[in-house]
Amino acid sequence: MDPGNIEDDAVHFYPEHRSKKYRPSQLAKLNPIEKSRYLYYEKPTKEMTIAKEAALKRVRLEVRQRDAEAESSRRKEVEKQQQEKHNELIGQLKAAEARNRIRLLRIRYNNVRNGELEQMIAYQPTSI
Repeated sequence: MDPGNIEDDAVHFYPEHRSKKYRPSQLAKLNPIEKSRYLYYEKPTKEMTIAKEAALKRVRLEVRQRDAEAESSRRKEVEKQQQEKHNELIGQLKAAEARNRIRLLRIRYNNVRNGELEQMIAYQPTSI
């Protein structure tokens, strides 16, 4: 039974007349099985209705809290996955920047070296 669905009194059959009626003193003397069979067809008392509503309210509150906790943990898991993807992307970007800096250093070093070699060759008297 879903705790969200309240069983209406209209669904339950309450006969208007019985072949045998018990007074409260006689009802107290019945064994539990006969008493439950007899009371099954009686309309619930006000106290029973209040207790039933209170129990359903507690169950609904518990279900709501459990659903909220599940949603919260699911949301945290999604955020954690997104953070991991973000961190991986940031790491890849930093690695690409580092590779680019190293490549630029190599190019600059080679240009300076080539420039020095060209200058040495240009200033040699026998090179002309």
